[in-house]
Amino acid sequence: MVAALSVEAVAQSWVRLAAIPDGLDTEDDRSDLVKVIESVERVMPGHLNGLIEKGNSTISNDEDEHMQITCVIADITLGWWAIEVAEKTGIQAILFCPFGPENLALGLHIPKLIEAKIINSTDGSPLNDELICVSKEIQMLSSNRLPWSCPGDPKLQEIVFRILLTIAQTMDFSKRLLCNSVYELDSSVCQLIPNMLPIGPLLASNRLGHYSGNFWPDDLTCISWLNEQPAGSVIYAAFGSIAILSQHQFNELALGLELAGRPFLCGFFDQTSPMDQLLNSQMVLWKE
Repeated sequence: MVAALSVEAVAQSWVRLAAIPDGLDTEDDRSDLVKVIESVERVMPGHLNGLIEKGNSTISNDEDEHMQITCVIADITLGWWAIEVAEKTGIQAILFCPFGPENLALGLHIPKLIEAKIINSTDGSPLNDELICVSKEIQMLSSNRLPWSCPGDPKLQEIVFRILLTIAQTMDFSKRLLCNSVYELDSSVCQLIPNMLPIGPLLASNRLGHYSGNFWPDDLTCISWLNEQPAGSVIYAAFGSIAILSQHQFNELALGLELAGRPFLCGFFDQTSPMDQLLNSQMVLWKE
């Protein structure tokens, strides 16, 4: 992350960055999520604890007190373990959720789903084929559409499920939960999550044209097409770097966008269906 920032971004930022090792060697395959998560859990908590203790121990006078580490904000996706580090060092902890609150609300209901014998306690697999519903505010989901479902990769599913269960169990310690969402869009779901504060939508940078810490190269293939469209006319639909739509879902989405009668730009991860053949549309693909 530090290396991904431009010199200008570092100079203008109000945030000081410090890197800690993740336990992987340079030749290790970082696309192996199981290996990455296991290494992060094993190695990084000790290094973060050492960073906090070293940073706070070097404060020598009142002028340096504003540099003291007094709060840990942990990304829920890969930094859940930082909550435990904060607890051990007596520092306030805040969780940050970079995705919408609906999946988070489902994750926080895992203990209740286990207690009700709806899912098992090992990897969250449903114990029957019924649709799962935790609240009228969240749509019912089939067994293969749960946030922790990883079809074809049971080991990864077990790890993701354990992470979500740990988060659900540590929420009492986290005094506040920040979420990259807007209350007006997700008000009903937000009310299901205690102490949640929507702070979205978050931008990669507070300056137009600068994308701080972006690991992906810019895809400029759609720029000429975008420049040909009237201002404010393009519908933008992006599904992140994880979600993979089924063929049926993809077809329904494509049909809906085409019926809207507006030009649209879609971003998909490793999606091979030819949506870009539809009238007045553009599709951007990316792969690891």
